[in-house]
Formats: sequence, C-alpha cells, structure tokens
Amino acid sequence: MRCFYCENLREGELSPSDFSKNESTHLFKVLRGKTGDRILLINGTGTIAEAEIIGKDSIIVDVIKQLPAPNIKLNLFVAPPRKQKIDSLLKQSAEIGVWSINLIETERGISQPEKGSAFMRMRQHIQEGCKQAHNPFLPKLNPPIALKNAIIAISDMDAAYFGSTSGNTSKIEHNKNKTINIAWLVGPEGGFTDDEEQLMLGAGIKPLSLGQWIMRIETAAITGSHLLAYSYSSSSSTLGIPA
Repeated sequence: MRCFYCENLREGELSPSDFSKNESTHLFKVLRGKTGDRILLINGTGTIAEAEIIGKDSIIVDVIKQLPAPNIKLNLFVAPPRKQKIDSLLKQSAEIGVWSINLIETERGISQPEKGSAFMRMRQHIQEGCKQAHNPFLPKLNPPIALKNAIIAISDMDAAYFGSTSGNTSKIEHNKNKTINIAWLVGPEGGFTDDEEQLMLGAGIKPLSLGQWIMRIETAAITGSHLLAYSYSSSSSTLGIPA
C-alpha cells in the first residue's frame, strides 16, 4: 500500500482538508485515488493507520494504532553538504529511523545550514523518507546550531560519538535493554579541525572511525547512524522501532 502523511490523523472519515495541499493533490489528482483503494497513513508522532477511499475526495480510517517511541533514539548532528546532497541525507535519515536531525556550523563547513523558508522544503524531504519506509516517527529537524552549542546540548545524552578520519576510534558500547539517547556528529568535507576534535574529546564525545576510507558527509551520516543504533539496539529492529 502507498503511504501518505496526515498530521490530523484519527479514526473515521477524513477529507482533503485533513491533509496538506501537496498530499491531497498527490493522492487524488496525481495518483487518481479511486473508491476502494487501500492506503496507509502516518502522522509523524507514532500513529499508523489503514484507510480506504470511499468516494470522491473522501477517506475512512478503519484500522489505527499508536506505536511506542523507540528505546534507541539516534540524534544526528551533521555539517550540511550542498543542497542536493542534503535532500538525499534527510530522506535517508527518515528511512532508517533517525530520531532528530541537527545541522551544525563548523570551521571547515562549505555549505551554511539553510534557514527560514528552506526548512519547509527540508521537512518535506523528511516526510517523503518516512512515507517510503512506513516510519510513523518523523525525525525532528532542529534549527542550525554552532558546534560548541551542540556539544552543550549533547551533554545530557547517554552516549556521543564523532566521525574520526585520523584512525582513532572507540569501542561502541553494547548497552542493551535500556532507553538511551545517542548523538552522532559528522563533520564537513575535510573533517573536523584539531581544535574541534579536542573540544569534543574534552566533553567526553568519543571518536569513531568507519573504516580506512574517507566517506562523503551523507555516507558517513547514514552509515554511522545505522551502525550505532544497531549496536545499542536490544531487538532485531535496528532502531528499536517495532516491526
């Protein structure tokens, strides 16, 4: 079944006004949804539902459930790559179940985090990733933040790692059966500076190498997120989200 995003998700009948204009247009005009078609709906906060189109521009939700929040919450802090690459990174982050996405400003950053109206476009890409994966938890997209402020925000988390290109690496902990918040920091092209690495090390953030080869920002972000979440997960689902 195709999956659609509906923030105002509930049991019973829904109309186009319950969807964003883009979602309503996509369902009823682009895909030409017709009576009897079955679809999935998610609202971004853990609710997933099955529904049926019962008439022109009308849908009835007949199966709905609320999933518990995952035990393993992977929070990605990343120096943004250029526009087209950040779009792909956002979609893939949503597909693998990243809990939050935080754009960071670093010394070697070549692409400044977008602000204002661009956030609406970025959020749309996150929604597309969730629909693709049928992930009912929409990753939170936070405003751009300087690295030093990100480090302060991370101080309350249970574990934190940064991408190391120097070959230094820490052993990933395997702390099972616990609700845990993990931070994964990925630097810009060229990596973090020595000063930035020292700042993170001083805050207890551990270096983590993903191998001998230097990865693109978006590759390191997704690979590291999946690796860390899997390592900490206490279930067969890599991010602790019920299958």
